[in-house]
Amino acid sequence: MDKSIKTEPMSLSFGPLHPATRSGLRLALELEGERISSARSEIGFCHRGVEKEAEARDWAQIVPLMSRLNYYSPPIAEAGYCMAVEALSNIEIPDRAAWLRMLYSELSRIADHLIAVSDVLIHCGMIDATQQLMEERESIVRWFGKSCGSRIMSNVFTVGGCVRDLSNDARKLLPKRLKEITRATATVRNLIKENRLFADRTHNMGVISLEDACAWGITGPNARASGMEYDVRRANPYYFYNDLEWNVVLGENGDTYDRVIVRLEEISQSVHIIEQILDRIPRGPIHTESKIEDGSVYSSTEAANGELGFLVVSDGSNKPYRLHIRAPSFPLAQIYPNLINGLNIGDAIVVLSSLHVVAGEVDR
Repeated sequence: MDKSIKTEPMSLSFGPLHPATRSGLRLALELEGERISSARSEIGFCHRGVEKEAEARDWAQIVPLMSRLNYYSPPIAEAGYCMAVEALSNIEIPDRAAWLRMLYSELSRIADHLIAVSDVLIHCGMIDATQQLMEERESIVRWFGKSCGSRIMSNVFTVGGCVRDLSNDARKLLPKRLKEITRATATVRNLIKENRLFADRTHNMGVISLEDACAWGITGPNARASGMEYDVRRANPYYFYNDLEWNVVLGENGDTYDRVIVRLEEISQSVHIIEQILDRIPRGPIHTESKIEDGSVYSSTEAANGELGFLVVSDGSNKPYRLHIRAPSFPLAQIYPNLINGLNIGDAIVVLSSLHVVAGEVDR
């Protein structure tokens, strides 16, 4: 075989309509054969305009817009926005409402991580493991449908508390559901450790060093996989997270493999948190009357992809003067081209799946 064969460089537009790019990210790739010699990411294909839309709606009408930021885990963004507005006006929500927000947020975190891990697994050819995790995600989505009346866009929170309470029927379904999630994630974890193909496709691929994670402003499981011990729930505790027992999960290498393992371990931590919530949640009201004052505030919450921040500016009227969202997926979309130089296209897709970039919160 003649090893001196030369290939012509080729330009390839990858996305935004390719399924792997989530219809919101375009990659301009320069290829030498199957290898990526350079890459450039382009955003702006989603055109949400959520921040400007918020200026034309009253405080309560903005909550459904927040559900569409990260459509894999809407309650976390809803709770984060409501918490920011409540901090602006020093509104104290009832204890039961705070516990309910934690419950729904942790369940949606599990659902988000399940689909993020499944996305990596299916691109590595592990279809059986993918199906197991997606079945568990579907069970959570069905539970939201019974509890909130909507499978995906729950709209269960509002400024001042919650819109609806947790029914006894919905509560009784959770313990069994949590056991099934624990069983499925343990099975998948064992499959991953024994799968040589998965190891070859994920070890030392798309490495984010701790220094790069800090420099690019990356947070969440992608940063914790690099060894960054930062979780908003622990660094700036809100609601009753400080009263619960749970651990911040860390990785070492910051590669695709560590990002998958960290998310699987965080699912276990969220299950443990939910079990404690079900034991300790008090009875009582779920909403308090509120009046929004003028001023500005920045408030953040730990979303499934990292720190989700809200800068709210109010002039005292019934709508915000300005709303800015610090989306955790934005720096991920920025750093991604640097992670795939020298990789082939197939491995680049696996790296993108492990980052779990969500277009809805990038194009705000």
